[in-house]
Amino acid sequence: MYRQINVVLGEANCILSLGNIALALSQYDSAMVRVQEALELSRETGNVRGEANCIFALAQISSARSQYGEAREHLDHAVRLYRQVGYLAGESNCILLLCDIEIEKGKLADADERLIKARQAYEKVGEALGTANTLTYLGKTALLRSDLDVAKAYLQEALPRFREVNRALVASQRYPGSSFKIECSRLTTGGLHRS
Repeated sequence: MYRQINVVLGEANCILSLGNIALALSQYDSAMVRVQEALELSRETGNVRGEANCIFALAQISSARSQYGEAREHLDHAVRLYRQVGYLAGESNCILLLCDIEIEKGKLADADERLIKARQAYEKVGEALGTANTLTYLGKTALLRSDLDVAKAYLQEALPRFREVNRALVASQRYPGSSFKIECSRLTTGGLHRS
């Protein structure tokens, strides 16, 4: 039984990854089909974090289609699931996508408030990439407000964090199986984000 569940979990992760690729290629219908399939498998196995990841992907698809109300509903659902399993990085990823939506709608103050919370959450779990992405978004909102000094400060703060993640990634490729790989995994827990 346990072995079967692991196979289904692997299948769900693979299908979700294919959905994410379709999303990156702007193939939204294909992405939706893949993500829905992965969602069903995650629910079938009781994988709450996998379910949350799929719902987050649905939010990304809705956002890419400018269906912001639907995206927010998916994000609220994903946040509840991430909180249920204690996955703070996943919750913070939802906050970043909500910020994207708020920036798109011109709600910069709301975005800043969420970004500050996301930054604190990423720092709490030691997630350098998430922190760097959050700082980049804060720089983006400052830039949109024409506050160039603040934008520059945030971006200068983000830069060493991106470099830290890059060093860990390079080291993990140079020394496969070493402790660098563990460090790299810790740094990139939340996954990559488009900015």
